[in-house]
Amino acid sequence: MPVRDIYGRMLAEWIKEPMPERMTMSEARLKAVLAAAIHPENR
Repeated sequence: MPVRDIYGRMLAEWIKEPMPERMTMSEARLKAVLAAAIHPENR
């Protein structure tokens, strides 16, 4: 699947957030999760 790597990077970033805060993340943390979708070589 072409998007599997993208979702894997986003999931790894999301898991860094402690469990209680995962559903109420700050804007900065949410942007970090979304930024993880971009391949590191293209950042």
